[in-house]
This record gives sequence, C-alpha cells and structure tokens, in this order.
Amino acid sequence: MIEVVQYKNRVASRLLGVSVDDVATRVPDGVDYFASVKLDGHFAGCIAKAGQIQFFNRSGRELKLPKLAQAVKEVLGGKDIALAGELYVPNPERERSFAVSEAVADEAAHELCFAAFDVIGATEPLDITLSQLEALLPASGIVHRIAQQIINSRAALHSLYTQHVQEKGAEGIVLRATDRSGFKLKTRHHLDLVVIGYSEGIGDQAGLLRNILLAAMHPDGSFQVVGKAGGGFSDEQRRDWLAQLSAMRTPSEFVEVAERQTAFEMVRPEWVVECTCIDMLTEDGGRPVTKMALHHSADHGYTTIGARPCVNMISPVFIQLRDDKTVNPTDLRFSQISDMVELASLEAASGGPSTRLKREVYIKEAKGEVAVRKFMAWKTNKESTGKYPAYVLFFTDFSASRAEPLKQDITVAATEEAVMALFAQSVADNIKKGWVLQAGT
Repeated sequence: MIEVVQYKNRVASRLLGVSVDDVATRVPDGVDYFASVKLDGHFAGCIAKAGQIQFFNRSGRELKLPKLAQAVKEVLGGKDIALAGELYVPNPERERSFAVSEAVADEAAHELCFAAFDVIGATEPLDITLSQLEALLPASGIVHRIAQQIINSRAALHSLYTQHVQEKGAEGIVLRATDRSGFKLKTRHHLDLVVIGYSEGIGDQAGLLRNILLAAMHPDGSFQVVGKAGGGFSDEQRRDWLAQLSAMRTPSEFVEVAERQTAFEMVRPEWVVECTCIDMLTEDGGRPVTKMALHHSADHGYTTIGARPCVNMISPVFIQLRDDKTVNPTDLRFSQISDMVELASLEAASGGPSTRLKREVYIKEAKGEVAVRKFMAWKTNKESTGKYPAYVLFFTDFSASRAEPLKQDITVAATEEAVMALFAQSVADNIKKGWVLQAGT
C-alpha cells in the first residue's frame, strides 16, 4: 500500500538517531516532546476500510495476519482508519525483532501484537492525533496505543532513558514534536571489525587519514563490507595510521568510492578495530541495503563474491585498535549485526545472483603513477522483476593525477549480443597505446 511506504519514507525518516552521549549537543532543552519507549519490532501500517483489515510492511508488502486482523476489527468497531505502528512479540525481558519474523510467517509461533503511534495521512499536529488514538485504542492488549508522556528537559529525558533502557533493557526512547520531527535516542552498538581500506584527507587535511573502510566476516571466511568510520581519531593517529596503512595496500577488483569521487585504497585485512554506531538501518529508500562480500588472497588481493544484505551504520565512530583480537570469523562474526537487526533474505535483497559474462582490467604506468581501467559485463538475472535491466556494462577509469580521479559509466542492454558489442566498443575507445591487460575472463 503506497500510503504506508510514503509514511515510512517521509514521516518516520524525520526522526534523527542520537546517542545518549550526544543529548546535550543535539537535543534542545526546554522543548516539549512526546516521549515513548521504543519497541524492538517491525514497522507496519494497518489499514481498516469497509470492515476489512490489512497489514503492510515498510516496503508495501501485505502481511497475512488473520488473527491479529480480527483483534483490530473488534477494537475499531467498524471505523475506517490507517494506523502506523509496530508489530512486536511481548517479552518480560525485552522484545526481539526476530520473533516478529517468526510470528509473521506463522501466527501460532508467538503472540503477535500491534502498537499504534500515529495515523497515516493525518495533517493535524501530533498532539491532536495522539488524543484521537487515546480515545480509539486501549492502553494495553493485543492491539493498543503506545504510551506517550510529555518531557521538556534533558534531565527528564536522561531519567526516562535510565529507567527504561539502562535498567529494563529497552531498545531506546523516541521523541516527537508536534510537527512529527524528533529523535530516536539509543545506546551505541559496539562492533569489532577489520580495516580493509582507507582514504586520505584533502586540502588542509592532506597527509592525514580521513576514513577507514570496515568489514565483518561470514562463517565461510569471506569479508562483508559494512561501512566506513572517520570520527574518533586524534591528529596523531591520523598521521601515523595513514603512513602504516599506505604500506599495507593490496590489489582489488572491488572499488569503494570515498570523498569527491576518489577511491578507497584497499589494504590487507590485518587490523581489528572497535567501532560504535547509534543505529543500523536495513533499508534505504524502501529497498533492502546490500553491500559487497569479498574474498581476499595474498596473490590476488580482493575479489568480489556478490552483494549481500547488510546495514547502513548511523554515526559510526572509531574507539580503539583491538590488539587482543585477530582476523577470524569468530572475532569478526557478522552475527554481531544480524543478531541485532532483521536483514532481508538474499533473494529479497538482490533478486538472485548475477552472472558475470566478461571482465578485463588494464593498467598504464607513467611518471611513477598507475592508472587503471576496468570493464565488466554481466547478466542481472533480475529483468523479470521489472526493476532491473537484463544486461549491464560497467566501466571504471581511475587516475590519481586527475582532478577527478575516479570516473564510472554504466550502460544497459537488452540482449547478451548487445552488451558484448558495447563491451568491445568501449575497450576499443578507451584502450590505446601503453595500456597493458592485467586480468581478463
């Protein structure tokens, strides 16, 4: 249902993630907010119309929940309304989102509840909408409204956070102003990750580390790109790390873009670091987040395996180098992430793996610098979804001496013959004297 997707993308996205440590600088004092305890569940829209009850997830997919729909019908008594809320499974200690997935697949698995916090499509201020919900829905039960209280000071917010998050283990606190903007106050997540790349600062930050590229590990030993972190370093660390990481560079067919269209320099996966973030988002614009999984070898560096469901880290910060941990699938386990958030299935996130048809990599050395041009054609195997082309040609051109070091171009085609003809023409147009073929399939 389109209104559910629009609500999630336009309204719920106005809530900014904030760590409890940043309240003093991010959350205004003396402003009235409606505060509620965040449930660890799944966002859902509940549409009641003409006696029919339907549930939709954040992507607009209908959820078949007849037992819960009947409970909603009994509570609403025939009223037409569109509710925004959270599907959750009650737990004396703390709700867990994975239990919701089990209950959505089979309602008999757990007692599934729906807690409403807004009316989809409402144009009046939030306080009026919450009054409507209070008159319409009970405070508890299988279907209910989420309890709200007004707070207007940081001291009151800290007290609420201590009571529910620190002492009772809740996921966080949600703050909403009357215009529905606000904050999600959460505890920082701590992750042990490996450094697989770095970028250098520009301008007056040249000669200093800008960001590190981070990965976790799957049980099969592959590296899952997770994200980057640029905060938490001292100036001394930025100088020292840049020098040390520069000596650890390794070849890579995978390219991750850093600032101003420059590429991360990929390094051997040797340094384990502790980082934090205040949230991990599994969707971007209503679509599942996917990031590349990589294989690393001493001979070939990084080679791509394929995109897998992952997260976008919100406000990542470097904490420390973990000399007590090593690069292995236990210390760097991807389950640090997957145990805390509900990831899309690989099929749902990607529509199935693509098939690589041809790849060629050329290099050219001049004045001590190496330029790289890569060509890759593949069949998406997703054309039946209507969201992706059948065939794709991807061209990457990297030269550190240019003002814009990294250039990329994507061309699509309807047939294998057409994409291979585009491949041959692109090579002919871009590979002249001095370029040397390094790899080809």
